[in-house]
Amino acid sequence: MVLEGLRLFERALAANATPTTVVVGESLLAPTASQRAASLVARLRGVVQPSAIHATSDARMRELCEGRTFGDIVGLVSAPRPPALDTVLADATTVLVAADVLNPGNVGALVRSAHAGGAAGLVILGGADPHHGQAVRASMGSVFRVPVWRFVGVDAVAAIGRIHAAGLATVGLTTTADATLRHAHEQAPRAALVVGGEAFGLKPSVAELLSRCARIPMPAGVDSLSVNAAAAVALYEWTR
Repeated sequence: MVLEGLRLFERALAANATPTTVVVGESLLAPTASQRAASLVARLRGVVQPSAIHATSDARMRELCEGRTFGDIVGLVSAPRPPALDTVLADATTVLVAADVLNPGNVGALVRSAHAGGAAGLVILGGADPHHGQAVRASMGSVFRVPVWRFVGVDAVAAIGRIHAAGLATVGLTTTADATLRHAHEQAPRAALVVGGEAFGLKPSVAELLSRCARIPMPAGVDSLSVNAAAAVALYEWTR
């Protein structure tokens, strides 16, 4: 997967992930580079093959980064391999599940919220790839810290069954549920919280597989939160 910017490289190295290819802008190699940039380049030279580190002009780097300013460095690294799902589920109290979330930036934000919200991992059912470049950037490095599993097609249905088999309830977030999250937590303290896609929320075919649904109380006239905001609120409510 693609790394871009100083922070992602720092967090990759902190997770013992070694980039296979690195492209560095000339300004990061200059004597005037920041101490942070110089330190990162030195660390990379200690773990990456010299032939895999390439310098390029700042103009070319701006093209590669499409105007983003996370730091003039990009590269490739192997995507993290998560542990066995069933092993993690056996001891999990809370898991986040994203069903048919189509925007990779939202998927990356959900990885970050799962990490910050204390979830044992993020299970992705269909939707965008968590290792897409936009998702990796939005995760802010949490992709190296929290397990992420992705299932598509019939495997997505089977994944819900595996969650139930591990003794976790599945609680879908919808705006029409009678129960609030607090009430749902009283009924099932060990649970997978399931958020649906950006446009239409949980599909009926997914909702019917779940243990129950719950809502986040909102003022009259408000019918939704962004998928990541909803997940963050739900994780906070579940773990507090």
